[in-house]
Amino acid sequence: MDVLSGALEADVPTGVERATLANGLRVVVLPGPPSSAVGLALHYDVGTRNEVPSRTGFAHLFEHLMFQGTERVGQREFAYAVESAGGSYNGSTASDYTSYHVVMPASGLERGLFLLADQMAGPMLTEQNLANQIDVVKEEVLGKILDVPLGGFPTFEMPGALFSSFPNAHNGFGSFGDLDAATLADAAQFFETHYAPANAVLCIAGAADRGRAFGLAERHFGPLPARPAPQRPDLDEPRPAAERRVVRTDRRSPVDAVGVGWRVPDPADLAEYLPYVLLADMLGDGPTSRLHRRLVESSGAAIHVGCRTELLGGTFMTRHPSAFVVDALVASGSRPDDVVALIEDELTRIAEEGCSDGELARLIRWGTVKNLSQQGSPLELAFSAAGHEIVHGRAELGSELPWLLEGVSGEDLRVAAASLAARRDATVVIEGSKS
Repeated sequence: MDVLSGALEADVPTGVERATLANGLRVVVLPGPPSSAVGLALHYDVGTRNEVPSRTGFAHLFEHLMFQGTERVGQREFAYAVESAGGSYNGSTASDYTSYHVVMPASGLERGLFLLADQMAGPMLTEQNLANQIDVVKEEVLGKILDVPLGGFPTFEMPGALFSSFPNAHNGFGSFGDLDAATLADAAQFFETHYAPANAVLCIAGAADRGRAFGLAERHFGPLPARPAPQRPDLDEPRPAAERRVVRTDRRSPVDAVGVGWRVPDPADLAEYLPYVLLADMLGDGPTSRLHRRLVESSGAAIHVGCRTELLGGTFMTRHPSAFVVDALVASGSRPDDVVALIEDELTRIAEEGCSDGELARLIRWGTVKNLSQQGSPLELAFSAAGHEIVHGRAELGSELPWLLEGVSGEDLRVAAASLAARRDATVVIEGSKS
């Protein structure tokens, strides 16, 4: 353990232990559910909000490029090394981080750490790899967003309606023109800037001896040269002075759709933020939610409704400014504005009447169950902890949330609803084909 730079801390009662290597990499080891597997999550502090004009889509592009081989591990050898040992791997891109994650049998811990460290040492950046992965990313965007009915709704349109500054307002999927103009020099600069050990968090969860886990992390990541972490972009911006409305047509969609967005308190301020998390569940999480009962079952104004407190990432894995969004598919015979009026009326009702003790207790139980379900395997636990650590510096947040949710009162929910009922910040309407 003396090979590690910085103090090793044990957090009670979570059992989380962390250390920082000499090159700046933060390593977190935490107990997981009973399992014979180990989950590894390596989160880099770079997401779509780190992109700059003329370089959009780079965060997602790099998620792909990092799997294209290195000087030591060939293009297909990463997949073979993981899968032949009985493991699996993947990557994901969010607003505030990019993640690379592996789950292995306990015996594969060192192999997984070697592979992730080898990626951090540097991908094989060639003209062919860059061109191939630009095509792959474009096909993915076409297949999931641009060429499908209501593709990416409301995540694709809402950032530009709710925010003004470039980091917050661009949609994160990237301009095809920007991607086509990307050069090897651009890719190398992006890697050099954002993929430094000091700009990353490695979480190890599950069937791993802690001393061995830290030792192996040092063995494989420790030799990587230190580079300074880049300065984060200034994301702060004022709330819109008035509602912004975006309307577009999607002739592939047989129905209209509407999304309503609000700015919410800083997710780092949990006392202020948590009431909105429970309010989102109250309004739009599943068939027992208030808006489902009112919009779908009672009035028939919508055929689907949902609600969330983030745009691209996770409820507790996003930085300020964040969003509260209700989205709905409008039923035939109804109009988007009819749906918006019912949403606002329900918010006003909650603001005036509050909720019963029974409803509040159910929401807290459901919030706890959802949180625990996201930590049910070593990989899910490692991923969750890495996200909490990279955004909040609190890998243990997942284990603390049940007690934090218990502190939310009915009055807190009423005040949160009143703030939304007072004025919406953005409305996105998609007009479908009625033919």
